[in-house]
Amino acid sequence: MATKKAELETGAYRWPEEGLTHIPDWIYTSDEIFARERERIFLGPTWNFVALEAEIPDPGSFKRSYVGDVPVIVTRDEHGEIHAFENRCAHRGVEFCRALRGKAENFICPYHQWTYDLGGRLMAVPFRRGDRGKGGMPKDFKLEDHNPRKLTLAIRHGVVFASFADDMESLEDYLGPENLEQFDVVFAGRKLKILGFYRNRLNGNWKLYHENLKDPYHATLLHVYLATFRLMVAGQKSAMIVDARGRHATAASAKDDDIEISLENNTVDIYFSALRGKPTSLIPKQSTHLIERSSKVWMTWESWCREVVWFGNKKGDYLYGSQNVEKYFAGHY
Repeated sequence: MATKKAELETGAYRWPEEGLTHIPDWIYTSDEIFARERERIFLGPTWNFVALEAEIPDPGSFKRSYVGDVPVIVTRDEHGEIHAFENRCAHRGVEFCRALRGKAENFICPYHQWTYDLGGRLMAVPFRRGDRGKGGMPKDFKLEDHNPRKLTLAIRHGVVFASFADDMESLEDYLGPENLEQFDVVFAGRKLKILGFYRNRLNGNWKLYHENLKDPYHATLLHVYLATFRLMVAGQKSAMIVDARGRHATAASAKDDDIEISLENNTVDIYFSALRGKPTSLIPKQSTHLIERSSKVWMTWESWCREVVWFGNKKGDYLYGSQNVEKYFAGHY
């Protein structure tokens, strides 16, 4: 640890004496620091999310993804086995798969038409033996020596993780019991279904978005729906759960219905009152505009119950889908 600290403090990279309360800008702007992170984190002994099994449901299905800035392809072959390999031709480094997702029998590099199967194995090379005795590859050229880099895989509850490390520890040991429990709360016991896709490209250092996700300070101030539906309210029990090695963390917040929210600023109690003892189909129509006004999301209560992904009760349990949400309301309001 001391060696790493000394290495970091050489040259321009000296951590402020104030400690962790001050973050130097070179953490986000230095090419050298980024290169270290890329090598030690993304190309090192880590598990990286690359796909959901539901995204590649059938033999021949594929999805483009990334590990850090390295493009990869996740496929399901004709036998149903899942693979992940680098999306770069072994010949000249061209990204041979250009579609975001789809189905294919193989992948053909557009540059020189080197062809790869769904497992990432090189199948064919044009003019491998030359033309009429001239040109071609060396006599000792072997297809199996020119496959793209394959990644190690771990799959849990339909979520696919990949690593460039050959000797990766298990995903369960990597996440640790604290974060594994939270992961299983979300993904265990239900079959995932893809409803659609939303892509957003951010022009910034990779750490910025992660830090935003771990920043509860802004949550109830900026995201009105969190307070509206009491998913996160200032003053409720919250914690940042970190694993024993300090590699992973999950932001946890227990829903607390005892916290009062002023009706002047939030009308959540009005439509909770409207729900007491009533199925969602019987909600008074005049109450639907309250949701639009207070949460600033344009949906009626009924459509919210149909489209909701998760809802937390005050015990910290998570309920999925409209059927469970309606049961929750029927039992609690």
